[in-house]
Amino acid sequence: MARFERRAAGLLLAVATALALPAQAATLEEADLAVRQRRFGDAAAIWRELAKRGQPEAQYHLGALYRSGRGVELDLATAVVWFRRAAEAGHPKAQYNLATMYQNGLGVEIDRERALHW
Repeated sequence: MARFERRAAGLLLAVATALALPAQAATLEEADLAVRQRRFGDAAAIWRELAKRGQPEAQYHLGALYRSGRGVELDLATAVVWFRRAAEAGHPKAQYNLATMYQNGLGVEIDRERALHW
């Protein structure tokens, strides 16, 4: 009986893992849908959760919301934080946005070297 229980537990774990993987993709899709429907606060909440878990695409989008003030209070310093996290993970749009923030002194002091780096 113990062998059956171990197999059943293993099967349940496999199913739960398989179901959890598309959930993150669905969440990104839900955030995109929220933006298309102009529900920026909802999108911010979804992206914030994913961003905290290290998801670069969500970090980039959250930075963009803070830069524009859509769905969150405008906060250029916070935008820089999220752009930097995504940029360090290799997200090209975040790298570009971080560079322009340093180039123009948005949320940070002007730093041409860091702008050039990103």
